[in-house]
Amino acid sequence: MYFKVRINGSDFGVFGHPHVLNMHLAVQWVCHRHEDSEGSELFASAVCMEDGKKYLYDWVQHPLSPSDIVEIAPTDETTVPEPRVRYEINSRSPTE
Repeated sequence: MYFKVRINGSDFGVFGHPHVLNMHLAVQWVCHRHEDSEGSELFASAVCMEDGKKYLYDWVQHPLSPSDIVEIAPTDETTVPEPRVRYEINSRSPTE
């Protein structure tokens, strides 16, 4: 599952993975309390399976201006940037 993101008509990036369990591509309003500022940002992250293990991939948190136009669409492209963060998800039983 892969998606292409364009901002103001320009390619921003392709995000995805061949074994996606859950993908999050969104524009959200964010309040930065430590900076006393707020605004829209683009987020791209996913939970993926690799070699029988779950990983959280976090690619981007990109600020947007109020006039930015964001397009998110499925794509056949599969060249994806390295995530800025990659965490292994260790499952625990409900009794732990």
